[in-house]
Amino acid sequence: MPSIDMALPSPSARGYRYSPAVRELAQARPRFGYARFHVLLRREGWVVNKKRVHRIYREEGLSVRLTHRRKRVSHLRVVPSAPSLVNERWSMDFVADTLLDGRRFRALTVVDNYSRHSQIIEPDFTLTGTKVVAALERVAKRTGYPHMITVDNVLYAEVKRATRTDLLRAV
Repeated sequence: MPSIDMALPSPSARGYRYSPAVRELAQARPRFGYARFHVLLRREGWVVNKKRVHRIYREEGLSVRLTHRRKRVSHLRVVPSAPSLVNERWSMDFVADTLLDGRRFRALTVVDNYSRHSQIIEPDFTLTGTKVVAALERVAKRTGYPHMITVDNVLYAEVKRATRTDLLRAV
């Protein structure tokens, strides 16, 4: 059986002559990736392909060093005590869904945290801040005002749309 000699590519053909330059750039600039190294090598006069720089970058085990951001201390969060009476604390949230014809609708849900009774579920295609205030007023006329309302961040965007006079008129 005849032997077939496979010729290995020479080191210069595989890009080994660029390896020290890439390694040197990586030590000098650890926050740069292979694309920036390619630009820097071209500026230094090297005629090198971007794909070759990427291959050498991987073979050398280089990667952009990520900085770990320090977690910022947020304000002290006070967990409210469990409600002991009806209308002591309500929770509000928005729920969204899609109809069969593709139209989206939202529903405002208000729940009494003590009795777990759903005070209102207000579905609508456009729940503006004015409509939210009107729905809360209808519930308050029926059951009385709560001492506290717990909401998530979605409500803040909705309430900002209502004008100050709408909010004052509702109260």
